[in-house]
Amino acid sequence: MNQGEQNFSAFLNNFIPHVAREEKRVNTVWWRLATVGDAGSQEEYVKAMADYRLLFTDHANYDRLVNFQNSGTITNPLLVRQLERLILSFRGNMLPPDLIQQLATQDAELEKTFGSFRPKLNGKSVTDNEIAESFRTVNDVSMRKQTWESSKQVGVVMAPLIRKAVKLRNESAHILGYPNYFEMAYRLDELNPGTVLSVFDDLAFNSEQQWKRLQVEISNKLAKRFDVSPDQLGPWAWADPFSQHDPLENSIILNPLFKGQDVVAAAAMFYESIGMDVGGVISRSDLYERTGKNPHAFCIHMDRGGDVRVLANVKPQFYWFSTMMHELGHAVYDMFINPDLPWLLRCPAHTLTTEAMAIMVQKYAQHAQTLKKLFGFGSDADGLLEELERGYARDQLVFSRWANVVVRFEKTMYEDPDQDLQAVWWSLVQKYQGITPPTGRKNASDWAAKVHIGTAPCYYQNYMLGYLFSAQIDAVLTKMIGDASILGHKVAGDFLRKNLFAHGSCYRWDRLVTLVTGKPLGSEDWVSTLHSI
Repeated sequence: MNQGEQNFSAFLNNFIPHVAREEKRVNTVWWRLATVGDAGSQEEYVKAMADYRLLFTDHANYDRLVNFQNSGTITNPLLVRQLERLILSFRGNMLPPDLIQQLATQDAELEKTFGSFRPKLNGKSVTDNEIAESFRTVNDVSMRKQTWESSKQVGVVMAPLIRKAVKLRNESAHILGYPNYFEMAYRLDELNPGTVLSVFDDLAFNSEQQWKRLQVEISNKLAKRFDVSPDQLGPWAWADPFSQHDPLENSIILNPLFKGQDVVAAAAMFYESIGMDVGGVISRSDLYERTGKNPHAFCIHMDRGGDVRVLANVKPQFYWFSTMMHELGHAVYDMFINPDLPWLLRCPAHTLTTEAMAIMVQKYAQHAQTLKKLFGFGSDADGLLEELERGYARDQLVFSRWANVVVRFEKTMYEDPDQDLQAVWWSLVQKYQGITPPTGRKNASDWAAKVHIGTAPCYYQNYMLGYLFSAQIDAVLTKMIGDASILGHKVAGDFLRKNLFAHGSCYRWDRLVTLVTGKPLGSEDWVSTLHSI
């Protein structure tokens, strides 16, 4: 180790323990805020997040890191990667302390407001689970429309907060030399926004024929189901409030099969079959619905030391089995990162790489033979399960169109947050999803009802990029094991642990993709999954 590397190692030994301590503090308070939602937790979260970000605002430390990088003396690969990641973290936080405090306060307010909001339907407060159930089961068009409109009520509350947050985020980007927050967020996340948008263009172009065929099928079948003409179909005819999932899927018909089933245990059984024990994760998690709790689902690694947890609102339904398969996919990625790596590298290479794992495993929740083995369903369920399996390709295609809406909306919103965002939103929905804007929504804020727009800015591209990577991983595993599902194949689990999880963030995401699958990220394997449409 040369003198430059010794000096940088000394810097790490002094600095990283502070970062580790503050990150755990942030995660601990965030967990309490999500599970309890009390005002005290919100205030503490604001303080913890601000303190964490303040660690990366020291200009002298930033200059020192840049000098290390420019010196050319740091050549050890693990040190080089830690230096790259630290510089990106500092670069995004070279902001005035008062602005960091404002950003933390604003983010906490967005989280709290969205997490605690309960829309009203016919004068009664309803949960996300109840809205989802209504979309799956109700055939009365007027009732579906009311349910859809109630799901957008949160947008009216969130819109002014989001506009304020966008301007604050843009202010931070301008200080750091970026034209807007969208550009900054991508660059600091080791993504080229132009390249990502080009990938999205390619996805839309290469799947256009399948999309046209699916649009016709969707229109005809929904019109028949709701006994209206195709031109009378509104967004409330779809399977969810944002038309982001396959509206033809019939998983609701499966719910009687799941009645009384332990979907958490079934998901754990799947992972155990590939050599991954998630019992510890489940014991630390908060999995069932209650008042005041965040209504969504996520996985969190509290300390980069093995304290991995999942928050969910599980019911004995197919949806929640699928969700648990997804979130536990994130969990095993975190669990099996090499614990001997430096703390700074004990995390996934990129959001898209952990999303790829979660997405790939979630696919098996729609695999007929996998479900039969896990739940013991009889032959009487064969038709339903096979149709569910065919719906996977449809759902991927539908989601790809929805992802185009979100990514392009965010780009436009950060370029000009004062424009008519409702008009922008619906123009993109019409272009990419083929849904005619409903009347009477001009003064609404439907765009602000999507949680990610406010609380997870410039994140959505990772889902679609994760789909691409997951298709490549799945192609490798299918060739390796000669089976359509990895259930029971411990060799698949071994491959994932060794080739994907263990590396943590030792490599940039694009290099890791090539290491795992033997080729760069592309759309070929993903497009091939659409063959059944």
